[in-house]
Amino acid sequence: MTNILHIETSTEICSVCISENEIPLFTKETHEGFQHASLLTSYIQKCLDASNLKMADLHAVAISAGPGSYTGLRVGVSTAKAICYGMDIPLLSVDTLKSIAWKMKQSKNKFNNANTLFCPMIDARRMEVYTALFDNDLKVICPTKALIINDKEFDENNKWSNCFVIGGNGAKKTKILIEKFEVNYLDTQCSAAHMVALALEKYSAKSFENLAHYVPNYLKMPNITTSKK
Repeated sequence: MTNILHIETSTEICSVCISENEIPLFTKETHEGFQHASLLTSYIQKCLDASNLKMADLHAVAISAGPGSYTGLRVGVSTAKAICYGMDIPLLSVDTLKSIAWKMKQSKNKFNNANTLFCPMIDARRMEVYTALFDNDLKVICPTKALIINDKEFDENNKWSNCFVIGGNGAKKTKILIEKFEVNYLDTQCSAAHMVALALEKYSAKSFENLAHYVPNYLKMPNITTSKK
């Protein structure tokens, strides 16, 4: 029996899940927007209580590794590290885009076949998204990058497969392109529950992070402006 605490704070969603082996026991989350600092610790306790577990029953903590919100990732990683240090348990890191792609793959739809390409997208403001491309085995076809949505990029990618599927909170920026290139859309958002299978795989392989040196994949540093006063 392996109990893992999963923390997802890479987007506006604050999400926590407790799993036993490959089964999510309880998930608590809000989509109301960037309340990680105020809600995360209470959500963790609620998940533990609902699962009839204590901190001492955890075998590892899994953190959503980004890319995504700089502040959200910092809050999630700091909390995860504190628990791992205090309980002397390992830290697992799950790529945020891959966890979205994992959920997209689980969706029962006509596009989920051997030729499917999954393109999860995370909103990076304006017309930019963080994205990567995965095949039906969740192997990386194109690595994570920041991308400005434009016709040329989609025209090139759409030639790779007639089963090109996008999802995530950045996908809404592609509405016009979806119609133009007949790209397929799944309404799949971030959730700690989507991390369970990937985190268990890492735990079984003993693929643990170094607590002292681990940092999430911010991809881009925050845009900090100087006061003009």
